[in-house]
Amino acid sequence: MDKDYVEEIIEGLGGAKVLMDEMDEYHQIVARMRKEYPSLVERHPDKWVAMGKDGVLAVGDSIDEVLKEVEGRGLHGTDVVVEFLDTDPPLLIL
Repeated sequence: MDKDYVEEIIEGLGGAKVLMDEMDEYHQIVARMRKEYPSLVERHPDKWVAMGKDGVLAVGDSIDEVLKEVEGRGLHGTDVVVEFLDTDPPLLIL
């Protein structure tokens, strides 16, 4: 990829600082989701949940239902973390 092309894309997205700030915010949401995951599973077993910077934004039976509610709030997939709160997760052997 051409360096000028990459720089043009980055500038079109608001610049490197904006992108880094957005990535930091997303990582904070991921960390919050991990921390609250056990209590979310208790409150909303086997449901889909979307969490944003202000907490839980939507809970539903399907990912489509949750994403529709998120989009209705004017947010996009990059503004939220979406997880299925599985009460019977598959066993992983490492």
